[in-house]
Amino acid sequence: MASSNRTLFRWLLIPGLSLGLFLLFTLGAAWVTRFTDAPEEPPGPTAPAREPPRA
Repeated sequence: MASSNRTLFRWLLIPGLSLGLFLLFTLGAAWVTRFTDAPEEPPGPTAPAREPPRA
């Protein structure tokens, strides 16, 4: 019975660790790049530069 428990443990542990590491790296990459995915705000309206008055 001990060997079957050990086999079952391996069958559950290995996919669980693989899935956990995959999710960890995926969420970590999404968190690191969260600012680069956001669209840039369009520049606000700017008034044209005025020439200084001539004396």
